[in-house]
Amino acid sequence: KVMNWKQYQQNTDILKRTVQERGFDFLDYNLTSPLGEEYFYDISHTLDEGGEYFGHILFKDTQKLLLSAL
Repeated sequence: KVMNWKQYQQNTDILKRTVQERGFDFLDYNLTSPLGEEYFYDISHTLDEGGEYFGHILFKDTQKLLLSAL
């Protein structure tokens, strides 16, 4: 099994706290719609397909934000 979701949550909690303390939003799509384990090499690294899939989701969100600012 690639993902230990308890460990993943512990790791991201640290990152989230650090990012938010500096005034930024922390994006973690795995909390609302987890990517399947087939997209991961290990708990911290996606395969090429995982990076493409995540990149598409991030682009759509960024595009909506930019278009709403116009």
